[in-house]
Formats: sequence, C-alpha cells, structure tokens
Amino acid sequence: MEQAAGLLFSTIQSLQPGVVPHYTYQSWGGLRLQGLRKVATQGLPLITVITIVMNNAKYVERTILSVLNQTYRHVEYILVDGGSIDGTVEIIKKYERYLDVWISEPDKGTHDALNKGASLMTGEYVIMLHSGDCFNNTTVLEDIFLKQKIYGDVVYGNFIGPVNEKVELALYTSKLDTKELWQGMAFCHQAMFTKLYLIKKFPFDTKYKISSDFDFVMKCNLDGAIFQRVDVIVARIDTIGISFKYWFKARLENWEIGKRFKNDFGTNFFHLKGLVYDVLFRAFKNTLSYLGFYSFLKKIYRKTLRKKIKANQNITKVS
Repeated sequence: MEQAAGLLFSTIQSLQPGVVPHYTYQSWGGLRLQGLRKVATQGLPLITVITIVMNNAKYVERTILSVLNQTYRHVEYILVDGGSIDGTVEIIKKYERYLDVWISEPDKGTHDALNKGASLMTGEYVIMLHSGDCFNNTTVLEDIFLKQKIYGDVVYGNFIGPVNEKVELALYTSKLDTKELWQGMAFCHQAMFTKLYLIKKFPFDTKYKISSDFDFVMKCNLDGAIFQRVDVIVARIDTIGISFKYWFKARLENWEIGKRFKNDFGTNFFHLKGLVYDVLFRAFKNTLSYLGFYSFLKKIYRKTLRKKIKANQNITKVS
C-alpha cells in the first residue's frame, strides 16, 4: 500500500469482490474495472466523495490525496473528468488502483457531470469536493461519522475559503438552521453531506448555470429533509466561486429559487436590494477606475471589509 503525506491509504480497505460493470464511457477505470467494490462495515456509513474536474492538472492531485489520506476507512471515491487534455487524466490514472471509478468524456458542465456521477454512487452519504478543493485535515470524516451522532438527511459543517479575489482566507461558520434559506445558501456544498436518495430524487437542474446547488438544497428542504449542522471544519475551498464572476446571473437565480421558500415582500425586497447594490457598486467602481481613484479607495474598502468580517459572527479571518 502506497503512502502520501506520511499516511497509508485507509480508503482502499473494506473491499469486496463483485462483477465488472459494463460502462459505456469513452474512458474509465478504477477498482471496479477489477471487479472490486466498497462496502460499509461495523455499522458505519459508506461515504461517497465525488470530484468534478476539467483541465486542472495543477491542483487535482491535491484533492485526490486529500480524500485518499482520510483516516475513515469507509470511503467510495469517484472522479468525473470532462475530457481534459492538459495531463489531468494521467494524474488520475496514477492513483486509479485507489479510486473506485473514474470516467473521462465531454460533458455540459459541472452540474451535468454531477448528475452523470450520481449513477455511479453507492454510499449512504455523498459529498462533492471539486478539483482544487480539499478536506481540511485527514480526520474530517472520522470526526463527523465516528465521533458524532449523525441523524440528518443533509449534514453540513464549516469551511475555509477566500474572502475576495486576493488570496485572503477566512473560516466560514455555517448557519445553525435553514430558517433564512430564502436569502441564499446557508452553507457551502463542499462542506455538505447529503443522503444518496436525495441526490437520486433531485438531479441538479442544469437550467441554473450558477445556483443549481442552491436549487437542490431548496428542493431537499421543501421535501422535508432533516438538516443537521456539525461544528467541524470540513473543507478548504480553492477559489472564490463562479457566482463571484457571474454575479448578476447568480443574483437572479437565487431570487427565483428563494421565492419558492417564501414569496413575500421581505424576500423580494432582500434580493432586489442586493441586486441594486451590486449594480451600483460595480458602476461606481468602474467610474473610479476611469478617473484613477480606484486604487486609493480600494485600500479603504479593504479596511471596511475587514471590519465587516470582524463583526460577522459567521466569518473569522485566518490569513
């Protein structure tokens, strides 16, 4: 058994022989190609981790090792590659004897790839850890599924991620409940474990280009799923997220989804206010950049941002 970061890959234990599946993907491999499958033992749940990747050879290995080095033994690991041509697939193949299954073929984006991966999952709980992201430490799964009483259909924790476009990190503490879900995601999907039956019941709606994860969580909530918060730092997020770049579309999608939870004046005013603020802020920013004042005022803005972070009980600056 190979080592990485000084640890044995405990995730290739709990294997049982089975039949080789007849997949029709363009390229695929892993333990299932050898007729081997993971099973849950000792009354502990099998956790499926799925990683979506496309041309991310620089960081995909970090994510893979983050999963393989988990001390929790009952892990099923699935990688779905969108047809990378930058060496990503070669890195995946380097670890394929430790991966349950990997596939590589063109897809229509992250959420289409997640739906494709859903047919490969067999675990009781599922977590999505995208390429570049990683578990906070080697004992995350053990800290949750061995040391705590888990009863939720959706189990979510905290995460460390960027504050802004600079590489400044903060610890984000997830909200205690979903009472304010109409405002947007109450937690990060990379810090969320979901029962497999919900993944099967509510495929990601690819009409939402940005907020399909929020749509999924909303459907789970409206369906009566039990949400459970655990005070564990689950993941470290690599990037600030696609919603930062496509902020206007993200605002509109969140507004549409939020109204399903509570369609009243408060919900509509909250999302309208956020949309107007973003439009005016960017218009102001562009004007200042044109006049040459933006660099100076950006420093003032960052100081203000740090004060807001300090005042927000759900965010703690770490770098």
